[in-house]
Amino acid sequence: NLPEGRDQFNSLQEKLIERFAELREQHGFNYLHLACCRDTVEDRGTVQYLQDCAAEAEVATEFLYIEDIGLGERGQFTDTQDQVISNLFKLYPWEYMLREV
Repeated sequence: NLPEGRDQFNSLQEKLIERFAELREQHGFNYLHLACCRDTVEDRGTVQYLQDCAAEAEVATEFLYIEDIGLGERGQFTDTQDQVISNLFKLYPWEYMLREV
């Protein structure tokens, strides 16, 4: 049993939404790509959760799989529409990504 006046909930979701809103309002952070590997159901769920939090904070988002991230002419990561990825949340180690480029 929990002590009186306590609950099992935390404010993680509210804080994530607040932070996404701060990034949008104070730093012009208005578009976020999110990615994970194919066939990783748990990772996809985590990324979807963060995508929902960003959307709640009015940050536009686009999901793509790590395998679909391209490399542009100037060495910048690109999405499936060949748009440069400026802001990316990914559940994938940078060292793997750079090694595979």
